[in-house]
Amino acid sequence: MVLVWMALVSCLLEQPVLHQPVDYVNPLIGTAPPEDKEYLGNNPPEGEELYCGAVVPGAMAPDGTVKLSPDTDFDGIFHVRGPSYRYTDSSIRGFSHTHHEYNRYANILFVPTVGAVKIEPGSRENPDEGYRSRKDIERERASAGYYSVFLSDYGIKVELTATKNAGFHRYTFPKSEQAHILIDLASSARSTAVIEAYVEKLDNRRIAGWQKCKTGFTVFFHAEFSKPFSSFGTWKDGAIHAGSSTQSGHPIGAFVDYTTSDQEVILAKLGISFVDADTARKNLAEEIDGWDFDQVHKQMKDDWNEILKRIDVEGGTEAERVNFYTSLYRGMGFENFLSWPNGGALHFIVRPEVAAKRVAQFRWGTFRGGFWGPGKACWIAGAYNRDVRNFDAESAYEALRRSATEPKQGWTHLADYMRLGYIKPTDYQRGRPDVVNRSLGYAYEDYSIAQLAKALGKQADYEYFISRSGNYRLLFDPETGFMRGRRPNGSWAEPFDPKEPFGFYREGTAWHYLWLVPHDIEGLINLLGGRDVFVKKLDEFFNIPYNP
Repeated sequence: MVLVWMALVSCLLEQPVLHQPVDYVNPLIGTAPPEDKEYLGNNPPEGEELYCGAVVPGAMAPDGTVKLSPDTDFDGIFHVRGPSYRYTDSSIRGFSHTHHEYNRYANILFVPTVGAVKIEPGSRENPDEGYRSRKDIERERASAGYYSVFLSDYGIKVELTATKNAGFHRYTFPKSEQAHILIDLASSARSTAVIEAYVEKLDNRRIAGWQKCKTGFTVFFHAEFSKPFSSFGTWKDGAIHAGSSTQSGHPIGAFVDYTTSDQEVILAKLGISFVDADTARKNLAEEIDGWDFDQVHKQMKDDWNEILKRIDVEGGTEAERVNFYTSLYRGMGFENFLSWPNGGALHFIVRPEVAAKRVAQFRWGTFRGGFWGPGKACWIAGAYNRDVRNFDAESAYEALRRSATEPKQGWTHLADYMRLGYIKPTDYQRGRPDVVNRSLGYAYEDYSIAQLAKALGKQADYEYFISRSGNYRLLFDPETGFMRGRRPNGSWAEPFDPKEPFGFYREGTAWHYLWLVPHDIEGLINLLGGRDVFVKKLDEFFNIPYNP
């Protein structure tokens, strides 16, 4: 029996550790552009860099306001350096606490350094002219709720984790008599540039301050350090003020100084608030109690796993599971799912209790609509029909109905749509660049409103909106086989080339928007001439290389 027991134990010890869903998450996916010439076509356009996923690689908690992540730079349009980071950039300017995929935020930048204090970031082309550091790409790591990198110029290992409203930094310094942590309060993304800031030393382990940005919001922070700093200073307008304990204006910053032994760990934790300084302090006190970095990281990993494991997958390759759970992680980390249809639908499927709570707190107004229609009714109706009903469905429906029927306060160009069944273009050069895709999106929104009306017993409304949901047919040109811009007299807008990007199609072509009829696939099949024609055209869409 002893031999059998020992053999069983030995067998169990040799079994591979089963992956939890959270272990498949790789937040670095999407931070670099594809480089395979086979798939690039004519990209990038002349004078531009290749696009990437514009995703944040750093640490964030579920529903987190804080997204503590590296910044490499802010230049380039949305899908180049929108999240203030690009994997292929060789240097890092620092680590800020708020991020968005579209050149927004990147507030409260921390930078650990050694050597003389530098107060300008420097450039990617010449990092030595500022405080930025080259990174060791082989030692860059990211997982759910965690990010780490080695700053080669300083010999500093950086580790980051986060809670909902607080960030936690762990810096492992080399031996130095000139070790610093910089706080650059002039730094932020371009579209939310700083216009004024303030910083104050509270004592030799605590500092506080704020950044006011041009779009009208202010970010307050309260920071604490595990080791008392030996000295403190500020800078303003390019001049360093050693020993200064407060600073205000723009551009300003602050720094704390240390003498460190080899491999000495210094931690910094910081609470933020968009309300006031006291709330920032309370957020930190409530969310990070003490200095156990690993415990906070483990809690974030466990929290993410609780969410991700609600969807279990079987089969597939390791890479496919990585893609699946990384994508789910991205969807669950979307900071304002009320703004986008995909985020709302995903939250209602995976986290219905959280989604319903948010909807219940939402103040229903009217919706103007994005590039592809308003995009709200699909997931609100979907939630209701999935028995998620602890919100005011009547108020939600009334807001959707008003948005779809009252031109002065409802959908963009709603008067056109109600009169013609589509949004009319002007001449090609000055035309609205999204009249086709927006009109198709409105038809789908009509269908979704109809479903909620039916569920609420509003039969007349159901019949009205379900009839309007067929408006997509008005944009189908049987001669060319595509959805096209149409003038008020019914004639087709010219010129027309289904491969031509933009025109009357936002971020796409007629080939892409032909398929934007998710509510009536059979109707689209019939418009195209039957299933054989439909399948042949779908194959053509996926198989012919796109070289406009």
